[in-house]
Amino acid sequence: MGWANMEVGDLFEDLADGKKLLKLLEILSGERLPKPNNGRMRVQMIDNLNICLNFIKRKVAVGNIEATDIVDGKPALILGLIWSIIFRFKIEEVQIEFGQRPKSEKVNLFWEMMSQLVVAFDHDYFLIQLVNHPPN
Repeated sequence: MGWANMEVGDLFEDLADGKKLLKLLEILSGERLPKPNNGRMRVQMIDNLNICLNFIKRKVAVGNIEATDIVDGKPALILGLIWSIIFRFKIEEVQIEFGQRPKSEKVNLFWEMMSQLVVAFDHDYFLIQLVNHPPN
């Protein structure tokens, strides 16, 4: 299932089970991650999120966010995590390529994902500008 088949209505609720975050990380990193647990119990959601956080922490410093922070929908920590993911997998990639265009498929998937996330940030000027003015 590709990112295009996933819809994000409320970022804080939709990331709580870890499934969408796992898929996002797979798309952005190009790496296979373990299949998520499809259960709806808190312990199963935390298990999925721990897989995500362990993967992310190997790539970038994300502070002291825990899986329970995401399950509980703590906005400041979740937004910080999303920014770290964006920076690590997209902005840094563009900087490394020194002006070369990143692979168009990855860029398209990223901006599609960001366009869906903007629903949860109606009044966030920065995120709206980021979506409306993607890097060249």
